[in-house]
Amino acid sequence: MVTPGITHSRPALRPRRLTGATILMLGAVIALSVTTYRYFTPLSGITGAGGALVVMLAQFALIMAAAALIVAQGPTARRALLILSWLGVILTLVGTLFLHGWISGAFLVLAGVGVVMQTFSEPRGA
Repeated sequence: MVTPGITHSRPALRPRRLTGATILMLGAVIALSVTTYRYFTPLSGITGAGGALVVMLAQFALIMAAAALIVAQGPTARRALLILSWLGVILTLVGTLFLHGWISGAFLVLAGVGVVMQTFSEPRGA
């Protein structure tokens, strides 16, 4: 039975700032573009290399993690995505540097700045 005038709802979660997740996504998209270009360009040094495919897959996973961070509702999902994003950015950066992808590495550092910003961001209106 529903009592008129009484609402039974969960408290609303305050939305978080999404600047860090947006920077993470931007850095990962540009790094993926540069790595893909180097993979398909002859005489780039990584043409057809399996390691480049792994790095491209990891960069795509970072893009998906950033998109998931943007839509994440609860604090548990956000924490899990941030931990995975930290690991993803660091390990993808290492893989990119092993391929001598300095430009991709620079954009992954930018993605890392986005992860740091998202980790320490305050809720909007706080």
